[in-house]
Amino acid sequence: PQPLPRLTPNPIADLDRLDRELALTRARGYAVDNEENTEGIRCLAVALPRADPPVDAVSLSVPVVRLSEERERQMVAELADVEPLFLIC
Repeated sequence: PQPLPRLTPNPIADLDRLDRELALTRARGYAVDNEENTEGIRCLAVALPRADPPVDAVSLSVPVVRLSEERERQMVAELADVEPLFLIC
């Protein structure tokens, strides 16, 4: 729908920006919710390749005050390592 709903002051609120963000998500291999749902919380997520296209994901949420670029890279790496565990189930 237009306009896209705003839950915080930080949403992706137009379709062109959403399309760009989705392309970036595909390119980097993980999604980011940058305080779009809850102020002060950043969420990182990776798709689980159990179906094509993927329909499952795993994510984590972190207070932004505790998150550095290095810590974010570590968390994304940990999320990527979770994928094989889900494939076994």
